[in-house]
Amino acid sequence: MNDGFLFANAAVKTKESGFFGTEKLGRLIDSDSLADAVRVLAEAGYGGGSIPDDPDDFERLLRDEENAVENFVRKSAPSDTGFECFWLERDYHNLKVLTKAERFGAETEGLLL
Repeated sequence: MNDGFLFANAAVKTKESGFFGTEKLGRLIDSDSLADAVRVLAEAGYGGGSIPDDPDDFERLLRDEENAVENFVRKSAPSDTGFECFWLERDYHNLKVLTKAERFGAETEGLLL
């Protein structure tokens, strides 16, 4: 077996304890309000574990978690194994947005993935 795969497998195995289990998922589903649901996500470590001041800002929390997962996979996955295909659509979109913004002098806030 390739050493890169062994490292990736070990890295993922160490992350398993932070996965949503039945208890955390049940608490999320049973939340009475958006603020409670965001608090459950933050307590589980989503978005670095910081609780947003405004519960309606939960998208930032989820975006931060998505970026953390992407960075983890990019760092842990062995190169030239096919994982690179997952980033193509996002990279293409961002390149297109940045090119158009530079050409037309537009702002990119909220447009980058």
